[in-house]
Amino acid sequence: MNQTNKQNELLENSKIIWILAISIVATALIVGGAMYGWQRSNLKSTEKSIERQISLLQGQIEQLQQTMQDNQILPSTDDDLQPGQDGDEQDAVTEEEDLNGDETADDQAATESDLDYVNRNGGYGFNHPDDWYIETNGSSAYINGGKFAGVGIVNYQGSIEDYLEFLENNTQAMISGKENVQVAYTMAVKYMQSDRSPEGLHYLVLRDDKIINLYLTSITKEDMKKFETIIDSFTFFK
Repeated sequence: MNQTNKQNELLENSKIIWILAISIVATALIVGGAMYGWQRSNLKSTEKSIERQISLLQGQIEQLQQTMQDNQILPSTDDDLQPGQDGDEQDAVTEEEDLNGDETADDQAATESDLDYVNRNGGYGFNHPDDWYIETNGSSAYINGGKFAGVGIVNYQGSIEDYLEFLENNTQAMISGKENVQVAYTMAVKYMQSDRSPEGLHYLVLRDDKIINLYLTSITKEDMKKFETIIDSFTFFK
């Protein structure tokens, strides 16, 4: 009897164990399935979010590229030239414009009626301060007697640089402060001369193979400023 009861208890216990085991396995499967479903749902949501972000980025990139293309300045090529016009012809046009620019400078030069003094033998003219008087001697102009200032033709055949070198090598003249300038739209050399008359400030201008010398012996600031009136208004006539 006791043995039968023990067998029944063992059988009951065995059933309970199996039930517990099955319950545990079922619970594990249910929980695992739920976790898997939740993770899969999150994964899909993440994938969709990433896809939306990629789509937005692609749209922004396309807009940026379009903006850059709209604002881009393309380099000019031979195809951009007008029909019948090539690079050489453009260079010719540029050179012609440069020449026209020189002509414009001459056209802007003062006429005889605009100037205080005109020397037709020398082919030049200029304005001068009211208290400076001018005397004419051929192609030369003596200002306040000539020892003060003047304009004259240098008795030398050659370039300005050759003439200055001649002075330094063959006379006692001391040349200093040489500077390339323009007088009457013409290249000139400005310098100071000492130890040879006329001493002081000089402007040498080469015109029609002749060297024209504009000089001022006074070195006071007032006289030098007045002398600039002559330099600034100096004009050659054809």
